[in-house]
Order: sequence, then C-alpha cells, then structure tokens
Amino acid sequence: MDITSDKVSFVVRTFQNQKLLFVKYISCQAIGSFSFGMNIGMKRWFDK
Repeated sequence: MDITSDKVSFVVRTFQNQKLLFVKYISCQAIGSFSFGMNIGMKRWFDK
C-alpha cells in the first residue's frame, strides 16, 4: 500500500514538474518570438 502511494505521488510530482517546464518553455518561446517581431517591426519602421 505504502509503495503504491509513493509511486503515485512520485508520478504526480514528476508530471507537475514537467508541466511547469513546458509552461516555462512555451512562455519563453512566446516572449522570444514577440521581441523578435518587435525588432523586425522597429527596423522596418525606421527604414521608411
């Protein structure tokens, strides 16, 4: 019984950690692409 609950809690913790990493990765990607787009837009704006 204890072994099973330990396994379950371990899996849940691992899943939560993976979810956090995934969210961080996605937000980093979004911020990166957003700033990249801003840089391109500023360059085009100043090139006019």
